[in-house]
Amino acid sequence: MVDFLDVRLFRTPKGVGTTLFRKHTDRNTVLHAQSFHPPAVLKSIPYTQFLRVFRVNTNGATAKTQALEMRDRFLTRGYEWDFLNGELERACKNAGAGQVGEVTNVKRDDKMVFVTNFMPVSKQVNSVMRKHWPILQLDTNLPFTDMSPPICAYRRGRSLKNILMETDLRKEKSETWLKAGKLGCYRCGGCKTCGCLLTGGTFPHPHTDDISVGGTVGCTVFIWGRKKSRLAPRLTEGLSAGTGNNLSLDGSCQRWSTCALNMLLLQRYCCTIHSSHQLLHD
Repeated sequence: MVDFLDVRLFRTPKGVGTTLFRKHTDRNTVLHAQSFHPPAVLKSIPYTQFLRVFRVNTNGATAKTQALEMRDRFLTRGYEWDFLNGELERACKNAGAGQVGEVTNVKRDDKMVFVTNFMPVSKQVNSVMRKHWPILQLDTNLPFTDMSPPICAYRRGRSLKNILMETDLRKEKSETWLKAGKLGCYRCGGCKTCGCLLTGGTFPHPHTDDISVGGTVGCTVFIWGRKKSRLAPRLTEGLSAGTGNNLSLDGSCQRWSTCALNMLLLQRYCCTIHSSHQLLHD
């Protein structure tokens, strides 16, 4: 037997058989009947899942057993008994005990799709739009003269998930009323690196346009750990790895990976300091 995702393949006297595979540790993750989703979505889930059971299973008896087990899982999630039985019979009739029928291409008229967020009043909005659609067709200046009423499609609306959990990181709020520092790289005026530092809000790139600096960068940039060394000593440590025009920036760039600086900016600064270092020795 071979288990792949939710399908189990096994050998039979006639060839290869398939059935649904479910781990013993799997939970019942079926969408709840009271979930804030369009009614069409909630009604289509039981039928499509029953249809999948009959189509995946090569044995009709096993398919019926697994379909009844799936019906019980839907019952625990708030779906009605009569509705589930009707969908089960319809799926069993259309699937043909695992035989997939031929798919025919049905030509349908192209209709405009009205996309909006799903809300408690979405049904009323749809009915009002269809009721008063002839008013829009009377205006010849609009492109709706020969169009039929649009199809309503819904995006996921705001639910408890958005209130209880946020996937996007929040922006850190300033503790004081003072504004953040000016974006770019500027001299601190108190170290040996200031004379060789390129200042400004952007820096040139040999292959693309100017690149903006997305933060306030000074000569003293804190790195991870307990070290608070200045920029010049850290750059000097990495200069020993470079010879001539072939610079190896592995040493300095790895330590700078947590400083939220652009790698191209680091290369530019390292090359500048390296050139100045060579001029001083020459």
